[in-house]
Amino acid sequence: MKLIGKTGRIAKKDAVKDNEKISHLSDYIVDENKKRRFIISKLDKEISITQEDIRQVQLAKGAILSGIYALADQVNMEINELDEVIIAGQFGKHLSIESLVGVGIIPKELKDRITYIGNSSKTGAIMSLLSKDIRKNMDFIASDINYFELSTKEGYERLFTDCLKF
Repeated sequence: MKLIGKTGRIAKKDAVKDNEKISHLSDYIVDENKKRRFIISKLDKEISITQEDIRQVQLAKGAILSGIYALADQVNMEINELDEVIIAGQFGKHLSIESLVGVGIIPKELKDRITYIGNSSKTGAIMSLLSKDIRKNMDFIASDINYFELSTKEGYERLFTDCLKF
């Protein structure tokens, strides 16, 4: 038994209370107005995570993970053939590699291939303004990019739902 199940639901208070390993957490599970939440902190101000919060993380996880698998499939690659996963922007700044892999946003096979690059759009914009060579290289890379629509990819809906599991 886990506090959050594979389907992304916060466990019921009684079920947690009956489990020796996590019974001490049962006091932090609150059911109010047909909504369940888990209290993270009661210090100055109560901080809790709701079922809706978990659902939003679950949807983001499903979208990112299914996108990784769909993109690899689109170019006939296996996940373990990827050389590097580049994480940019605020998303990467606030999540550790252990969290990304632990929650299942990034496949565990790629754990040692993750690189954070910070605010890449800002850096890229500055670089392109300061260098014609870099601008030419960006144009070259952009000309080689192909777009494909995930929602029309055969089997994508099933892939997405499979990737929702924690």
